[in-house]
Amino acid sequence: MTTKAQAMSGGITLFRSLFRKLQKINDPSHKILYQRMLKDEFRQHADETDPDRLKQISDRSKEDVDWIVPSVLERRHHSRSHYFFIEIVVMSKVHVLPNTPHLRAIMSTLRSIDTPPPLFAKTADLIARMVVAAGLDYLPYEDVDIVTPTKAVYAGKRLAKKVCGVSILRAGESMERILREWLPSVVIGKVLIQRCEETATPKFIFDKLPISIKECHVILLDPMLATGGSAMKAIEVLHERGVPFENIIFCNIMSSPEGLEILSKRFPDVTVVTAEVDSHLNEEKYIIPGLGDYGDRYFGTM
Repeated sequence: MTTKAQAMSGGITLFRSLFRKLQKINDPSHKILYQRMLKDEFRQHADETDPDRLKQISDRSKEDVDWIVPSVLERRHHSRSHYFFIEIVVMSKVHVLPNTPHLRAIMSTLRSIDTPPPLFAKTADLIARMVVAAGLDYLPYEDVDIVTPTKAVYAGKRLAKKVCGVSILRAGESMERILREWLPSVVIGKVLIQRCEETATPKFIFDKLPISIKECHVILLDPMLATGGSAMKAIEVLHERGVPFENIIFCNIMSSPEGLEILSKRFPDVTVVTAEVDSHLNEEKYIIPGLGDYGDRYFGTM
């Protein structure tokens, strides 16, 4: 088992290695930006005491830098919106699922215009299950000793705080069942925010939240992040009800780089977990390439 001292020593070594890798970036402004972000990432977790958590943070930092350096060096092949993504992905509170062939295959089915509603819903559930599972990693856990049938003791973990799920209606409701699969006793709240199709601005309609929500860590559920308006309005509502920003984990399936940028800048303490980041928003503020209207396709109301 990795000790705390070994993990910390390994973290320092990794930081130096990643810092040197960022030296390969030719553009001075980008080099300084990413090196600063790397420093901020390690400073943020300086007081972390869990060796396993330290290893997880280090591994993800390595994955980010290993992806960023070649992407920046090949910038001539990408659009401007792609660089929003590069800057966002290294922010310590934004986490994108690894872009594996398996995930790409599932996303291909989800996005296809030929996918009928029943298959769309089944495929969406598969991706939501991965996103929610990744989001649960950012909840606080505490150590617990578990006795197995062999009478041996297993050094386990259990949630250290209450958890509440909050869905942004109506598409967010599609992810509620997935959260309950992982946390059967979780309490679910709801927020209704409608988007004005003419101005693409959000309007708060109502909420139904637990009285004790300020004592909970909140898993905020909405599969699509386009302009970021609905998510930010929901976060404002949660904060008004007493939930600290750092206790909010926003789980979604598909994001635009513009939406991620504005949300992460406005609420830097909110954790975001998403499956994929698309190219850009079009003039109508829809995600491109996107998948159309998620709620209509999931619930079959096309």
